Amino acid sequence: MTEFGSPAAVLFEGAGLLGLVAATFTDLKSRLIPNPLVLGVLAAGFAARIVTDGALSWISLGVALAIFVPLALMAQRDVIGGGDAKMIAAATFLVEPAHVLQLLAAIILSGGVLAAGFWLARKARLASTGRKPAPAGSGLAPEPASTGSTPSADHEQLPYAVAILAGVAITLTRLA
Repeated sequence: MTEFGSPAAVLFEGAGLLGLVAATFTDLKSRLIPNPLVLGVLAAGFAARIVTDGALSWISLGVALAIFVPLALMAQRDVIGGGDAKMIAAATFLVEPAHVLQLLAAIILSGGVLAAGFWLARKARLASTGRKPAPAGSGLAPEPASTGSTPSADHEQLPYAVAILAGVAITLTRLA
């Protein structure tokens, strides 16, 4: 999948993509990304880096850590999900360090498209029920907030694994 990637690197990158696909389905269903899937993507990506970059694979580890630390801080403040933070850092191993900024840009743009789609779907759902959304910052929800662990329909978390998968696929496709 990389320009001069060996068949082994392509195999490992493909395995990482399959892990991302599984994480996407899980995230769509439960809004959770299980740690074993994150570890699978990390392992597949690290194997691809070892096959491709050899002794320079430690650079990928440094890049992933540099990305994970601020994402973990954001997750601690509930800006993003913890699974999303871990999966984005793991996904950086699926591309060479020189292409990580391109990957992050693709993930961010995909996340924007995902957020816009969810916003439009919510707006359509509210319109079909004849309800209007509460004014921004009012603290008033058009529906009562859920008391369970699942977010209410109006405050539903984005299944960001969709954006991560799209960003990785876009980046790997552009590098091929």
